[in-house]
Amino acid sequence: MKDNELKSEIIEKIEEDFAEDFIDDLLNITAIPALSPLVGGDGEWEKAEFVKEKLKEAGIDEIIHYDAPDLDVSKGYRPNFVGRLKGKSSKKSLWILTHLDVEPVGDLSLWEGDPFDPYIEEGRIYGRGAEDNNQDIIATIYMIKAMKELKLTPPYDINLLFLSDEESGSKKGIRYILNTNPEIFRTDDYYIVADGGSSSGLKLEIAEKGVLWFKFHIKGKATHASTPHLGKNTLRITAKLIQRYEELHKIFSFEDKIFEPPYSTFEPTLKEKNVPNVNMIPGNDIFYMDCRILPEYSIPDIEKEIKRIAGEVAKEEDAKIFVSKTLEIRSAKKTDASSRIIKNLKSSIKEVLGEDSILTGIGYATLASFLRERGFKVGVWRKVEHTGHKPNENCIIENAMIDSEVFTLTALKE
Repeated sequence: MKDNELKSEIIEKIEEDFAEDFIDDLLNITAIPALSPLVGGDGEWEKAEFVKEKLKEAGIDEIIHYDAPDLDVSKGYRPNFVGRLKGKSSKKSLWILTHLDVEPVGDLSLWEGDPFDPYIEEGRIYGRGAEDNNQDIIATIYMIKAMKELKLTPPYDINLLFLSDEESGSKKGIRYILNTNPEIFRTDDYYIVADGGSSSGLKLEIAEKGVLWFKFHIKGKATHASTPHLGKNTLRITAKLIQRYEELHKIFSFEDKIFEPPYSTFEPTLKEKNVPNVNMIPGNDIFYMDCRILPEYSIPDIEKEIKRIAGEVAKEEDAKIFVSKTLEIRSAKKTDASSRIIKNLKSSIKEVLGEDSILTGIGYATLASFLRERGFKVGVWRKVEHTGHKPNENCIIENAMIDSEVFTLTALKE
């Protein structure tokens, strides 16, 4: 079968033959809450059962579990599982990673409907999780269904990996599997993470910045606002420290145009409440800083400079400043642009969208960061509007179908 004929058959199967079921499944999966116990949920089990049932209906060959123990959910485990479709050879595998959990809904007053009672409006499905990551969970299931109905056997095994806990750090998801069953991942395998993405569908991510969160606790001396000379105003020290941290942009000034912005960033963000009244000078202040670090820099070097500056300000102000790191995700080496998975994805994107994709980096961590850290070559791609962490999250139905088509074409390439 010629490439154009194959593409046409896949598109017709997904966009016409499967359209009604595809939309129903997107609606049904979005109606299932899958929230971490850290935000008051009971985990991902109900959603996992739905996905497994749909995989079986699609014709998956086997399902293998790598569940993570978690006594904070009623089942006692968080589900992680692989749906495997066997190819002509098992020497290699194509992995496509999606996640089952969703973000908390946040302020319900900002939603136009119930976040877990999804509805369709103007070609979009609205509901929490619709875009992040239900769109691509369903897209990968229908990739399997299309290949089965068209009697297409991929050159290598396809492993669809469905993970828990992505929104809360992946301790019970990909990190758990990498620590307990690392042998299932092979260096020669191909890896796609259905994340990142753009509204055009033409951005293919091959690199991610590292992420560092720091907490700063400044201790001075509280007093009445009428007698500032008797205290040590920690809010002034906080302001000075934040200003000093502008130096970090000069110290770590390297730029890489693949990212936007192309440099490392150091942003003060959360500020905890200090005093209850305007007429009080605070003796304690706590704030946080979010750092997004280019792969060229080491985490210890960043941490060293942050603590050096804090120490200098503490000495100048005769105060105490305690610095602690609350999150660390190291940036890994970029995926080689000439690697087979990137070439295959670029080819499939062009076949479906008719334009060349561009290689990019992003300033946040996806599941790919954990794989790249182990030396695996990963492409991160999907076609999205980035509504996933917002009220009234929604996915464009056409985008979900395009994702399914690109994944299917990629899975059939050597």
